[in-house]
Amino acid sequence: MNMKRRKLVLIILFSLVSLFWLDPYRDRVSEGNSKFHAKKYDEARKSYDDAAKYAPGEREKKKLRFNHGDARYMQGDFEGAADEFREALKSEDREVQKKALFNMGNAYVKKGEVEKAVSAYMGALAIDPNYLPAKKNIEYILRKKEEQKDKNKDKDGGEGNQDKKNQTQNKADNKKDDKKGGADTQASMSPEQLKNLLEMMKQSPVRRQKGKGGVRVHEKVW
Repeated sequence: MNMKRRKLVLIILFSLVSLFWLDPYRDRVSEGNSKFHAKKYDEARKSYDDAAKYAPGEREKKKLRFNHGDARYMQGDFEGAADEFREALKSEDREVQKKALFNMGNAYVKKGEVEKAVSAYMGALAIDPNYLPAKKNIEYILRKKEEQKDKNKDKDGGEGNQDKKNQTQNKADNKKDDKKGGADTQASMSPEQLKNLLEMMKQSPVRRQKGKGGVRVHEKVW
C-alpha cells in the first residue's frame, strides 16, 4: 500500500471513529446540566429542548422532563415543576420515576399542599421501599402535622374549623390532579392510612443527624 492510499485509509478510519463517538443528545444534556449548575436555568432548559431533538426515543424525551422540572423548581415555578415531573413519570425508567415523585412531593410542599406531597413521597416508596429521602420527608411532614393538630385542639377545644377547611381544599385539589392524571402517578392515601403511617414512623423513626431536620431538598438532574 502506497503512502497516499495509507493516508486515505487513516482519514476514513478517523472519520468513522469520530462519527461513532458523536452523541449530540448526550452532549446537549451535559451542556444543559452545566448551565443548570451555573444557575442559568432558562439556558439549561433551552439545551434540554435541543437535546430532545436528538433523543433516540420517547423514553429519553420523557426523561428530559425531569431536568426541565428541576430547572423550573429552582426558578420558583412549583406548579410548572410538578407538571414536568408528572411527564417524567412516563419515561418508564424506575429510577427517574422515583426521583420525579420525590421532587413532585417537594414542589407540593413549597405550595403548602402537604397531603399531596405525602402522597407523592409514598409513590416514590412504592417504587423503592428503602428510599430514605422520601421516608425522612414523610416523617417530618407528619410530625409537623400532628404538632399543628395538637395546637388547634388546644386553641379550639377540638379538631377546629381549619382542619375541616384543609380537608375540603385537599379533596378539591385531588380532583384537579385526577383530571391531570395525578391519580395514576401518586399513592392514594386515606386519613386512616396517614394515621397508621405516622404511628409506624413513631415506632421506627428515621435517624437524623443533629441540625439536619426539615424537608430534604430535591434530587438533582441526571
